[in-house]
Amino acid sequence: MESSFSACFSQIFRRFGCALLAGLALGGCSQLGRCTFSPELLQQVSSARGLSFSSPAGCVRKSPAQARRDLRASILSSNSRRELEFEEQLLKALSFVPADYSLVDSVSKRASETASAYYDPKAKRIVVVSRTSKPSDNQLKIVSHELTHMLQDQHFSISSLIAKEVSSDQQRARTAILEGDANAVMMLVTGTLDCNYEWESVVRDFEKRKKEAVVFEEPPALAIMRGASYILGMRRVCKLLEEGGFEAVNNQIKDLPKSSKVLFDWPDASSEGCYREGEADSLGALAGFALLASKSNILPSIGAVRGWSSDCAVRRGSGGFVWTISFEESKQAAVFAQELRKVLSSDSARYRHLVTLGDNFSAQVKVEAYTR
Repeated sequence: MESSFSACFSQIFRRFGCALLAGLALGGCSQLGRCTFSPELLQQVSSARGLSFSSPAGCVRKSPAQARRDLRASILSSNSRRELEFEEQLLKALSFVPADYSLVDSVSKRASETASAYYDPKAKRIVVVSRTSKPSDNQLKIVSHELTHMLQDQHFSISSLIAKEVSSDQQRARTAILEGDANAVMMLVTGTLDCNYEWESVVRDFEKRKKEAVVFEEPPALAIMRGASYILGMRRVCKLLEEGGFEAVNNQIKDLPKSSKVLFDWPDASSEGCYREGEADSLGALAGFALLASKSNILPSIGAVRGWSSDCAVRRGSGGFVWTISFEESKQAAVFAQELRKVLSSDSARYRHLVTLGDNFSAQVKVEAYTR
């Protein structure tokens, strides 16, 4: 089950791995316009999460065309032109997306075509993307996911945390915790919670995402990062539930991760990254993993980013970028550099890539990308 804040779409370029799909269930929504949730469902979600709704659960229905227009407008209004150009060019230069890929158009189109609903933190309501006059039985079960996002916002001001100016890496880590929390509540309400998230299961889920990317014509690296919000986010929340129930989850939300390293069970970063609007960004270990996994097997790709310490991507000249990644040990940097060369050498006729290790066997990888 997948879901997303509208803020996810607004900030899609700085955290391009955030969720693009959503699911929602509701009652009393036969036409476009207002809709309502049953008191029984609201009580189930509240009891499962251990939090009470502090205000009415608002709901509105929109057509896919309306949702697409709204999501596209949200992206354009919430990001400066300079930032949009920087992030899109950066993703193209590092081969996360093809050279002819339009993120604004593709993201808003895919979301409106596949999403069932999303929580809008600005309007404090859930938007249902209506395709039929009556929701399915399955939709009626999974509305708890979106309602959990509403509870998160009411109790922890999640919308302000999501909108805060931080790096892509930190935004992805935050999104994963929130989505894992929402998925756990949904599964509790539907009686399907299973916290068997060993790495074998993680690998299978990511392989499934890669296959779905082909079907939906989505760049594999983006599909993997988007899927990580649910796969690794759910795994992280399950570990928190085992340690201390939803109180442990609450504590994690109050002190959200600084990097995606925590999603791999590695110590969190000591800083929030190098984000400067339109100039620099930290992509993080999750992005490095996704880029490798888009062309290779999942488990070796996770191993290749082990020891990731920090990173920063900055613009250099006209259309060029330099991405510098630091590792804990030089041999870890060498492994990542070797695997990254394989990915970049098989991709992008538009960009010339140079992947080098730091001087004197330092634990640093430098990736230079320039237009040909």
